[in-house]
Amino acid sequence: MRISRKIIILIAVAATFLSCSNNGPVAYKSISGSWRCEEFPSVGMSRTYIVEVDRKLSDTTQYLLSNFYNIDINEFVYVHLKGTNITIAQQQIGISPVTVESGSGVVSLNFTKIEFSYVIHDGLNDIKVNAIYTR
Repeated sequence: MRISRKIIILIAVAATFLSCSNNGPVAYKSISGSWRCEEFPSVGMSRTYIVEVDRKLSDTTQYLLSNFYNIDINEFVYVHLKGTNITIAQQQIGISPVTVESGSGVVSLNFTKIEFSYVIHDGLNDIKVNAIYTR
């Protein structure tokens, strides 16, 4: 009986220590990961969606943004990051008729916010877009 009480107490103490976790803020070290994009186009309504950012293995300054402009999670654009400045060169988004004409932005020092401005050509019109990425 005494041994079982000690075992129960030992298990309870161990469970207490194991259940404690660090719930503090995450310290990000790059722009890689999932981002919540709030987009404000000059034409149409604002929208919110998820963008995935992955670093290109062969170039530490180049990243892939999947689901850019909410086209498709399987479509992406390339961006370049130099310090806290991020730029988008002209490129077509996947097989869609949508083209990014140009773009630039600033990444926060703690990698939790990106403020973007870019121009999208949808096949007919140029659309100026301001976007805020957060995580």
